[in-house]
Amino acid sequence: MGGSEEEDIRRRDLETGSDRNGGGEKDRAFDIQNIATHEFGHPVGLDDLYDEIYSELTMYGYSSKGETKKCSLEEGDIAGAQQLYGAP
Repeated sequence: MGGSEEEDIRRRDLETGSDRNGGGEKDRAFDIQNIATHEFGHPVGLDDLYDEIYSELTMYGYSSKGETKKCSLEEGDIAGAQQLYGAP
């Protein structure tokens, strides 16, 4: 994983939703993969979507702590990129 042992333990704790004190932390933290996938959409030309009908898409402009379902591009996100660059 890289980094110090403490960082590795902390990262694993967040991935599993636990901590060494026995409580869950997933609902108190943003998922880095979720956020990074969204942010990587901007350099390729995808804008934030704010209409609630797009709330399940990765490019939806809002996220919640503990949300992990948007760590990949979904059909609507892919359609947006294809509109900009064409289908493969």
